[in-house]
Amino acid sequence: MTTTHHPINEICGATWEYTGPLEDARGCPLNLTGATIQWRLDSADGIANVAACDNAIVGGIQIIDASCALILVTVPASVTAAIAPGNYIDWLIVTLADGSVLYEWTGVIRAAAKPA
Repeated sequence: MTTTHHPINEICGATWEYTGPLEDARGCPLNLTGATIQWRLDSADGIANVAACDNAIVGGIQIIDASCALILVTVPASVTAAIAPGNYIDWLIVTLADGSVLYEWTGVIRAAAKPA
């Protein structure tokens, strides 16, 4: 089950952080043992990938509380500095150990230029 979040406002060149529990269709915490978790930022038209991170990258996605399937996505300022101001679509994609692919959330990210 994919959840659509409200639009999020961010600043290019700042660290972006997102957190949330990952749940199955019944609302139970996902078993993240052996899972790959990926966050993607795509162009608004869905044609180009602008940024991505996963749980294999140190500082990318961390499992904060395994029993609750609570994660923290951190997109460092060094990555967001290369993003042009504009509207984007983000995705959180979980591939479970059994190969099942779940799209946990999606929504609009509005990236603004860093204030002078």
